[in-house]
Amino acid sequence: MGYRQVALDLTDAEALDLVGEMAQLFARYAELGPGPGRRRRLISHVIVPARDAGAPSPEE
Repeated sequence: MGYRQVALDLTDAEALDLVGEMAQLFARYAELGPGPGRRRRLISHVIVPARDAGAPSPEE
């Protein structure tokens, strides 16, 4: 099991491009299907808008 997280500074258009590219990548591997030596792996991704750097926290 693994966990990866990265913070990226993207425009809305760049974020949409990234999501589209990720979907294409997942689709490419999904087409492989079951086979010898393959094990089903569940890959999940969650996209969360982060507070802008330098912006005050809600508590401030």
